[in-house]
Amino acid sequence: MNGLKIVLKVFSIVYFLVLFYLVFFLKIRFTTHYNGSLQIIPFKRYMLLLQNSSLKDFIQNTNMIEPFANLLLFLPFTSALKHLTGLDFKFKECLYIVLLSSFSIESIQYVCHIGVADSSDIILNSLGGLIIPSLLYFKILHFKPKV
Repeated sequence: MNGLKIVLKVFSIVYFLVLFYLVFFLKIRFTTHYNGSLQIIPFKRYMLLLQNSSLKDFIQNTNMIEPFANLLLFLPFTSALKHLTGLDFKFKECLYIVLLSSFSIESIQYVCHIGVADSSDIILNSLGGLIIPSLLYFKILHFKPKV
């Protein structure tokens, strides 16, 4: 195994450990009064806030970092999984893996009363996890490291 493969495997392991910690053990999740709740309608929280306030108040009173954090958090997901398993997933397989993983995470959060099981998170996590495979699939990202 060459040095680059080892580094990529180590970064992948660290990524999944950090992801696991952020999703299940981050202390902020335990301070919310929404623990164990279920939000089925995507982006409902944002729609209600936007309807009942001005755009300025909406931006000030809404944690707008959360949707972007969900996207960014899952950005390296499929690449890290490829480096750990050594498998080369096709786009459709990446889609299924990301959707199933995101749905599983939200289901565990609901069952274990950790944070809010939110359909918006499933959508955003899945989109984040599919950005890199989409760029590769549509040949927008031409870089493929020789591993």
